[in-house]
Amino acid sequence: MEKTNYQKVEGILYSHYRRKVQKQRLLRRITNLESKKNRLKRDIHESNIDFNDSVPGIDYSKDKISTGFNTSSSMERDIEIGIDKLNNQYKSTLRDIVNLKRRLRNMEERIDNIDIVLVELTEEEQQLLDLKYGDRKSYRQMEDYLPMTFSTISRVHRSIISDLKKAFL
Repeated sequence: MEKTNYQKVEGILYSHYRRKVQKQRLLRRITNLESKKNRLKRDIHESNIDFNDSVPGIDYSKDKISTGFNTSSSMERDIEIGIDKLNNQYKSTLRDIVNLKRRLRNMEERIDNIDIVLVELTEEEQQLLDLKYGDRKSYRQMEDYLPMTFSTISRVHRSIISDLKKAFL
């Protein structure tokens, strides 16, 4: 039972540091989508649409001539199709932004819940957790960054996990 709780706390900490990295990725994706949204908005407003270079004329190879009520030219249809595509891309981008912001809010809430507990640790203990779970360093590698020996790092780490078990579980 004791080992399982230890693993649960470690799982919580690994997830916490992974979420911090994912949060940064989400922020970058949202920024990219916001700039895409602004470009699409500008393109729609300015009607920056590429047209087919060739405007078809009268096609005499056909036996019948269309006498339908469709009075719009192919150029007008191209414009309409282009604007529809831009509008659809704009709507899709807005939907993606809303979904990513929702995911970001949920992720920030989960990060904040853990940070509330971690803020009570000393700076040295927080640095140890950053190295262990954020940078995934071993105790031997942590000796290069912390003014502690291998055995001290191990003892402090077990103590932190023990304290966090009480807070998390």
